[in-house]
Amino acid sequence: MAKTAEAPLPLRIYLIRHAESVGNVGQIVTGQSDLPLSDVGREQARRTGLALANRPIEVIYASPLARVWDTALPISQTTGAPIVALDDLREMNCGLAEGLTWAEVEERWPDFARRYTSEDNAIAVAWPGGESGLDLRDRIGRAIRQILDEHLGTTPEIALVGHAGSIAWSLQHLLKKPMDIRPHFGLKNCSISELLVHHPAEPAEVIRFNDVSHLDDAG
Repeated sequence: MAKTAEAPLPLRIYLIRHAESVGNVGQIVTGQSDLPLSDVGREQARRTGLALANRPIEVIYASPLARVWDTALPISQTTGAPIVALDDLREMNCGLAEGLTWAEVEERWPDFARRYTSEDNAIAVAWPGGESGLDLRDRIGRAIRQILDEHLGTTPEIALVGHAGSIAWSLQHLLKKPMDIRPHFGLKNCSISELLVHHPAEPAEVIRFNDVSHLDDAG
């Protein structure tokens, strides 16, 4: 009797948005500006590390920006998994708007602000002197392909720590959602979205999404 081939090992991915940053508190456009975590954010990061302490995570991919790196560190400390910096996981480059409030952006670039917020396909609209959603979509897609090529079928669990934009586009790619509109996931600081990837061409299986139950009252 012919031996049945075993199904390839699925890859479990924990996708985590960074903890609260001082930029989040100030409600400013942060993008690739390297701002630290707030006091609340540091506690959120600590609790996220504890929440994943018993998981066999083998590697943590992270944006090299401080608010992400300092979110990934407690996870590394509790799991023993090394952190690998991946430049493609950086947040969108918001160019000349970084450090401004949205009201200031609307005042300085009213046409950009109108187009960016009024069109569902506004991913083609670039920030003044910065990137567009298409740029972010494409480099996140490159990162996801690199990660799946490296780990799918050989590694049981990994974590990916990034920003609201980079994690949203990672989910868009892994869930095989439309690539011509901006993701609308409303990801919370230090939220965990847990996916099982069975095949690179198929939508990932959602185990949990935007979960912040581990934070309790930490902000």
